[in-house]
Amino acid sequence: MKILFIVYFLFITTYLRSQIFQDDCGTSDLNEKNISKLIWYGNNSFLYDFLKDFEKNQEFQFLNKKKIYYKIPLKFWVYCHKNDKKRSENEKIIKKIVSDINFHNLENETGLIFFLYEIEYIKKKHFIKLNYFTEYTKITRKYRDKKVINVHLVGSIKKFSNYVKGSYNKFTLGIILAKKTSSTTLTHEVGHYFGLLHTHRNWRMGKCLQEAVDRNKKYPFYCFFKKGKTCESSGDGLCDTPAEPILQKFVNEKCEFIGGNLKDNWGDFYKPSINNIMSYTNPRSCRDNFTKEQIAVMLYNAKNDKNEHLWEIQKDKNIYDLDNFEPDNTKFMASEIKKNEKTYHTFHKKFKKKGIQDIDWVKFLLKYKKNNIEIEISKEKSDNINLHLSLYDSNHKEIMTFIETKNEGNLKIPLKNLDKGFYFLKIESNTKIEKTKGYFLNIK
Repeated sequence: MKILFIVYFLFITTYLRSQIFQDDCGTSDLNEKNISKLIWYGNNSFLYDFLKDFEKNQEFQFLNKKKIYYKIPLKFWVYCHKNDKKRSENEKIIKKIVSDINFHNLENETGLIFFLYEIEYIKKKHFIKLNYFTEYTKITRKYRDKKVINVHLVGSIKKFSNYVKGSYNKFTLGIILAKKTSSTTLTHEVGHYFGLLHTHRNWRMGKCLQEAVDRNKKYPFYCFFKKGKTCESSGDGLCDTPAEPILQKFVNEKCEFIGGNLKDNWGDFYKPSINNIMSYTNPRSCRDNFTKEQIAVMLYNAKNDKNEHLWEIQKDKNIYDLDNFEPDNTKFMASEIKKNEKTYHTFHKKFKKKGIQDIDWVKFLLKYKKNNIEIEISKEKSDNINLHLSLYDSNHKEIMTFIETKNEGNLKIPLKNLDKGFYFLKIESNTKIEKTKGYFLNIK
């Protein structure tokens, strides 16, 4: 009976632990030796000096009235069965993931934007349910491309008895991501890629390692080799992110901190910022914020990345200028547009791909039994692009094809007696794209 009780107790505690920590990040934080090498360690003023100089000298473009300094390619490696038929589902997941990371970076004005470079399918089913310790490093080392951020999409990631939703490998520079995850998981892992640490780092440690709640608190005399404010060299090493415990169990459904009795080693009550993207706040939907110092860290590491010259905005080489509907290179990633609403789209060169150009897919809904519409496209004649349009119904049956033989500036294509339902419009350029070309689309 006693043995049965012990077995039952272990089962219950393991189960509860896996439920509580089911959405953890698997990324390990830096140890004291490595964090002390950071140039802003013990000196956060460096980040403000860097930002001032960076914003003064770095070229940028505006997207939704926000400054963009870097456009960064993401390559997705999708692990699947040999006869997998879920391509459409995977591409919809990837479109949402890319849309989510761009939403959070635009909202926080980080200066970073991301675009889909390529999807590659790895037909090895044993990697779908990934073992963190035996397979994580293996796949991120074996399957990777240069000059991009590699994201490995799997079904689940098991670490001990827990299931994590994402992780960044600082040795292979690869990110693994579970398909069913929160809208901020990739944003969190890319934060690690660009040098951010967890905001709760070392919160259970003693005074020489724990970050104090008080922003002006200094280390005790017995903390050898530690000087100055704890917030500059403990925790995540940034003073504008409040000290905090692991917030997994201390935030309610209303995004309110419920760990009011928790104190740091100096006796001060924790007052965390529960919306920081690098925290373990649960629900994850509460996370939506980067601080100024966190943004400075990401921009500093982007500036010093070996691929910086490929990612940075260069106004005289505007060839990867994305529109708000990307990624939209396949039918399954088609963005929905509304009738009588003019939208702007671009053609741009494909990153690192010779001879391959951008394709735009959109979809629209017709609500009546019989519909007469007009596809209107307007473009600058100076852009000198000839278009190839194909229209498909929801069963992928081709309804219409139109090939422009000379640049006519504005196109108006009438279509009659279309049935009710969704339609998919594929728009290609018959002209070689050396620099981004734009056009306006309206379904009337």
